[in-house]
Amino acid sequence: MNESGRGSLRTYLLTIISLVIVIALLSAAGFYHFEHGRNETVQTYGDSLWWALVTMTTIGYGDIFPKTIGGRIVAVFLMFVGIGTLGVSTAAIAAYFVRSDSLQRLRLRRLRNHVVVCGLGEKGYLLTRAFRERGLTVVAIEENETNVLSEACRELGAIVLVGDAAEPEMLRKANVGSARYLIAVCGEDGKNAEVATRARELVENRKGNPLTCSAHIVDPDLWYLLRRWEISSVGAFRLQFFNVFDLGARAMLAAHPPFERVEGTPHLLVVGGGRLARNIVLHSVRLWREHRRGTERFRITVIDRTGDLLEELRPDDSGFASLCDPEILVMDVPSAEFHRGAFLYDEAKRVTVTAVYICLENDGASLSAGLALLHRFRQHPVPILLRMTQDSGLGALLESTQASGHGFEKLHPIGLLQRICQPEFVLGGANEALAHAIHARYLRDQHKAGVTGQQNPTLVPWEFLSEEWKESNRRQADDIGIKLRSIGCDIAPLTDWEASSFAFTPEEIERMAQMEHERWMAERRAAGWTFGPRDPDRKTNPNLVPWPELPEEGREFNRQTIRELPESLALAGFQVYRR
Repeated sequence: MNESGRGSLRTYLLTIISLVIVIALLSAAGFYHFEHGRNETVQTYGDSLWWALVTMTTIGYGDIFPKTIGGRIVAVFLMFVGIGTLGVSTAAIAAYFVRSDSLQRLRLRRLRNHVVVCGLGEKGYLLTRAFRERGLTVVAIEENETNVLSEACRELGAIVLVGDAAEPEMLRKANVGSARYLIAVCGEDGKNAEVATRARELVENRKGNPLTCSAHIVDPDLWYLLRRWEISSVGAFRLQFFNVFDLGARAMLAAHPPFERVEGTPHLLVVGGGRLARNIVLHSVRLWREHRRGTERFRITVIDRTGDLLEELRPDDSGFASLCDPEILVMDVPSAEFHRGAFLYDEAKRVTVTAVYICLENDGASLSAGLALLHRFRQHPVPILLRMTQDSGLGALLESTQASGHGFEKLHPIGLLQRICQPEFVLGGANEALAHAIHARYLRDQHKAGVTGQQNPTLVPWEFLSEEWKESNRRQADDIGIKLRSIGCDIAPLTDWEASSFAFTPEEIERMAQMEHERWMAERRAAGWTFGPRDPDRKTNPNLVPWPELPEEGREFNRQTIRELPESLALAGFQVYRR
């Protein structure tokens, strides 16, 4: 609450209390006037005041009661007016303390591992709701005191502070130094970047697990350029950026993985030429790198009204062309040419498309395009995913129609805001993606070596991994940039489709493998591990020895980790380059 809000509430509270006092004093005076000399229990004005207070608070001891008509009239007045006024004053006092900074600051000071959400636009509200549904404490900072979503967040159980999230004092009030996550969704790229900068300054001396900060960047090009900082941020502050077009593409591809359960050559149809369509294409190409069989290429057709996407995708790039067979059709979606759907068939008039992703900005246009294609797919099990702004509106109507079984089951509306405003998407930056890849490789190597889950309790999928071991993988990902810079290399957003084939020299591999082992030893020792037979319960490990004393098997494990680094980075959308 800001100063004006506190002042108005304080004034209201003082007015109510003053009114209660006046009613009590006047009622006591009237009661004394009528009862004194006629009622042996009323000897002084103090007796009348005692009676008035006992009556107003509904305690009613019965030691003093009216015996005259006038005294009873005063009692009736006090019952109806005084008790109501006292109830209002009690509610005002409670509201004052609930919303006062003193009580809130005390509660905030005790918070640990909470989430701070900066900005309560629609994204901020949806994220607050998602974190609350997962049982996490949320502190929201909103600059606009009249924002109706502030009260909605309070109803969810979040603490809402009114002020500028880019001000260090406001971040201190939110106890960002003890928070687990900081999400900046203030609506402006500059403001979100400033929030991240101020938070980094506040936690630079933080001990233990770092503060993970996710800042929303609206401009796709700026987001693309800033991504290299994600892996460069180490220590007490872990920075990552997210963009609605990138997350929207991931959400649509996750809703229907394009290459699962597809016989023959996959053929994706992307309708729309904007940023969302571009990211659908790029992410599907990266997914194909993981799933493809041998040197097989998949087909992808993009319907773009202007044809500008052709230049952005660089389909003539040798790496891109080795993975997919792209086709850009310059066509207006409402046109007769689109509705005829000749692009859906091969020369033998067979439907070749295996999945459709409609990325138009208007919900009505998306639904219209989906219905036009649905007519062509009546006899074919081709899923049609429709980008919708929200799950409500046309999306909700379509889902209700699907449930009635009228043949619309192939249409899948994707409310992007609800889908992307989830912790797993917003917090799934480069570091998290690399941490997943590191753990997946570890599982693969351990299974190859014949190690079972009984021998090693960390051999479980990521979602079942303890937070301690998840953080260990994240810290290994944090250190990648440091190791690469030690050999004169660095990281950049992926532009080379053959980046995974980047090779280090044997000397570079040896140096970085030793650095990784030393980092791992320092981390384990800080967590209380010591040298000894492998025993997770007793926190002992036989590899807790200097590099020269490490068995060859352990050295090779670290070397292989470094060799596979370009591939892991490519999966997260990055590449290695020599400076």
